[in-house]
Amino acid sequence: MTHAETIDRPAAEVLAPRRTSVPTWTDRLPPLDTSGRQHLVITVGAGAAEAADRWRRQAADTGEQIHVLHLQELHPRRRPEVLEALTRLRVGARIAVAGDEADVLEVGTWCAGAGVLPEELLTHAVSRDVIAVFCVHCENTRRVRSQPGELLTCTGCGRRIEVHEHASRYRGSYLASAIDSAEGA
Repeated sequence: MTHAETIDRPAAEVLAPRRTSVPTWTDRLPPLDTSGRQHLVITVGAGAAEAADRWRRQAADTGEQIHVLHLQELHPRRRPEVLEALTRLRVGARIAVAGDEADVLEVGTWCAGAGVLPEELLTHAVSRDVIAVFCVHCENTRRVRSQPGELLTCTGCGRRIEVHEHASRYRGSYLASAIDSAEGA
């Protein structure tokens, strides 16, 4: 493509798509990866029960093993139970997680810490109202009703922070930093 052809083409065709680490959730439940030899479905909260039922039916159609672990709420004391369920899986297993966005991202960090690869993990947020936000200044993480681009006051350090379009797979939270460079110092 010549420079002249680039100028004549619409910008959307020439520019690379914007890269972000923010999960792209859809309202539709993604299908279970039925290529797995075994399936573990982890749901958090009552709103995820329908996802578990649909994934269970999809696995049953293939004849593969499926285990469902339902957590009424996510609490750090439940982490050993999730990790125990992960250790019972064989090579070739697939894990599917459904719940509120903050819960799904946190369970995802538990899975990543246990060695689960991104290709083995399917996630679905049934609600995106509450997210976990990590302040880079005081290293405080809290759950808030927010979204990327919004401004908050950090409860840890009192700074005005902006929630960035960066979600950490390893922290299970969105990154936030001070909006005023003088505050960030």
